[in-house]
Amino acid sequence: MREFYTQVEDSSLVKIEVELEAEDNIMDKAIYPWLYTVFIKLKSPLPNGLADEDEEDFLSECKDRLAIKLEEKEKAIYVGSKTRDGWYELYFYLEEPKGVENKTKDLLSAFGYKYESNSVKDKKWNIYEVSLCPNLKQTHHIQSRQIIEEMAEEGDDISKPREVEHYILFEIASLREKFEEVLVEKALTSKGDFEREDEEYIYGVAVAITHNLEEQTINETTDMLMDLSKEYHGHYEGWSASLADEQI
Repeated sequence: MREFYTQVEDSSLVKIEVELEAEDNIMDKAIYPWLYTVFIKLKSPLPNGLADEDEEDFLSECKDRLAIKLEEKEKAIYVGSKTRDGWYELYFYLEEPKGVENKTKDLLSAFGYKYESNSVKDKKWNIYEVSLCPNLKQTHHIQSRQIIEEMAEEGDDISKPREVEHYILFEIASLREKFEEVLVEKALTSKGDFEREDEEYIYGVAVAITHNLEEQTINETTDMLMDLSKEYHGHYEGWSASLADEQI
């Protein structure tokens, strides 16, 4: 399953696509010890260094075609891409790098793209895990975007504020109590406690905040609650909301 997210690296905006199940799709990643990276120069980068919609679609097609060529006879695994500073970076893990350069050159030259490429040993897939896979906050951003898209498809106006419940979990009840005291200090509303069975984090609290469901708002709110709950050894579980019209 491929997902994308954005982050800032060295003051540059970076759009990342990652194949989240790359490691699960193979029996032993040691079979693919070589990291092969292709750096493609964008023809018409936006001021923020990313690709415009047309070029992004075209490069996505190039990526898929190159992946098919390199994955012939299971010689390569596509794991993700990055777009930043006017470049589109593709990441593959290979059984061995022999022959891949010719396939890359044939395809990208045909499409008129300038590129650079590099192969290095990365037996433990460190680049995939450190540079491509999302951290906990980014994982929540991905999940939130999926929920927002589903609600928008149902006709919801995500710009409309509504009560959103955010769920925080704790291992012990006393930590939940301390967290609820902090909620009062910060003028945040607790909608009540709940408990789960057979889980590491048993003791939960629902925090009600009124805001819209635009992606930036959701991400800023979840990041804030994740940071706050972490101070009390809590675990941010996620959020839920009704369609705006259902709360009228």
